[in-house]
Amino acid sequence: MVVPGGQYRGATGEYVDAEYRFEILDGVSHWVPEEAPDKVIPHLLEHLARYRN
Repeated sequence: MVVPGGQYRGATGEYVDAEYRFEILDGVSHWVPEEAPDKVIPHLLEHLARYRN
């Protein structure tokens, strides 16, 4: 999960019942892909590679 500036940090574990990785992106608002593609794309590619098949 990639979230802007650590919002939702405390409650995530209450709602996710599977493996996840929590990444905090400081200085980014709700529009993460548009504002910080250079920070999002590496995480997305890593995730897709892990679950490729």
